[in-house]
Amino acid sequence: MNFITPAFVCFFLLFLPLWWGLQRCGRLSALLLLAAGLFFYVYAVPVYLLLLPGVALAAWGTVRLTERCSGWLRTAILGADVTLHILLLAFFKYYERFLELVLDVCGTEAHHLLFNATLSELVFPVGLSFFSFQGRSYAIDHY
Repeated sequence: MNFITPAFVCFFLLFLPLWWGLQRCGRLSALLLLAAGLFFYVYAVPVYLLLLPGVALAAWGTVRLTERCSGWLRTAILGADVTLHILLLAFFKYYERFLELVLDVCGTEAHHLLFNATLSELVFPVGLSFFSFQGRSYAIDHY
């Protein structure tokens, strides 16, 4: 959702009075702010509703698991979390190049075996690098 579109203006004009009205209810106000932020984030591509909470849950789960484990297992859990975040960034950044490489090597018949989406259809999630690095730094700092 772009800031200068009528959809954003309507969203903002509906959200702001609700949020102001719920300021005295701290937890409810925070939940409304979270829901509005997620709605704003996934407005363009609804599938990304799983992405942001998934990264947050991965970081949280990594911290909880490293608290319970020790030794090499603790290090392996942290390594898996860092690898997951790097692969996530690499997928969105290099998906189209990988697809073009496979199509060049295998020919056009491989087109039916791969996803038909190009990067223009697969939009890079806004802030992916930021919240991916934040999740990683949270897990690493806790480690």
